[in-house]
Amino acid sequence: MSEIETDKPYPVRTILAIDPGTCESGWVAFDAVGDRVVRILDFGKDENEAVINRVRKAPELVVIEKLVSYGRGVGNEVLETCEWVGRFTQCAYEHCIPVGFVKRVEEKRELCGTPTANDSMIRNALIAEFAEHDKKSGKGTKQNPDFFYGFKADIWQAFAVGVTYLKKWGV
Repeated sequence: MSEIETDKPYPVRTILAIDPGTCESGWVAFDAVGDRVVRILDFGKDENEAVINRVRKAPELVVIEKLVSYGRGVGNEVLETCEWVGRFTQCAYEHCIPVGFVKRVEEKRELCGTPTANDSMIRNALIAEFAEHDKKSGKGTKQNPDFFYGFKADIWQAFAVGVTYLKKWGV
């Protein structure tokens, strides 16, 4: 994975960013300094119990996408996802790990400058900021991987959660 240089005199902190789901959640573990990502350590989309185990591995901060109400009724999937947000949070607290929350609309505004951004726009904003040579997908190839090599679906969203938190509040 690539590293981003920084001249800020802050300590490096390990962050676990989570895009929660009903049964599986996307996650990215990365090191950050101040408001910048230094390096991606690991990532994946796993069953929620496996993500709980990642939280237990003591990152210095857990950042979770927070679900918010828009005044409409919600279904079982949303409610089950809310339960997992609570379980991830409780697990972090039990291990004395601070937890930060990022709303989806905050991601859209911070990364794209508009509350109406979609997943594609968020992904493109991340590629523009972090990709080194593959400015189309940010992934590169097996022979010439770029920053996002191996990323898919909810992993992008988890990274967006973490990057948004850093841009808004730093570490």
